[in-house]
Amino acid sequence: FRLRPSELTIVSGYSGSGKSTLLAQLAIDGMTQGTRWCKASMEMPSKVTLAGMVQTITQTLTPSPDQIKTVMKWLDERLWLFDVRGTAQADRMMTVFEYAAKRYAIQYYTIDSLAKCGMAEDDYNGQKLFAERLTDFNHAYGASSLLVAHSRKQESETVRPRKHDVRGATAITDMADNVMMVWRDKSENS
Repeated sequence: FRLRPSELTIVSGYSGSGKSTLLAQLAIDGMTQGTRWCKASMEMPSKVTLAGMVQTITQTLTPSPDQIKTVMKWLDERLWLFDVRGTAQADRMMTVFEYAAKRYAIQYYTIDSLAKCGMAEDDYNGQKLFAERLTDFNHAYGASSLLVAHSRKQESETVRPRKHDVRGATAITDMADNVMMVWRDKSENS
């Protein structure tokens, strides 16, 4: 899978399926290739996001103080965090993203998740407008954005979610260049 400039990628799946972990891994891999990332993760505190990334990079659950310092120094000038916990207003986030693109030439943006962007769950027009705004932003700055949009609940999480199972406006996936479905097989045979 390749992230290309000017594209919107929707990352969807059930709660606990690994969407945030996937986004962190993509960011780490991208940063090793010299790209800059801005993460808006309103579902968890920034310190938790950073701790997880440090553990992944060091490949240990309990990195030493020296390892932490080395990783944090490496992340400097590679990773920016939109540090808002809870619901972030889409206008404020996009203003920060535009500033980050102009000032720091950041190419990649992750938003985790659509549910925390200040729109009601049934505000389909607002969700469509937000996806359009991300698409316009990507085209204006040659950026690539990854937006988490949770999957609708099914009768069981053993059922693989599909593109049409993304919760919210269908325009979200219609406007996306890519849709990634993340699914953790929780069946007894896995």
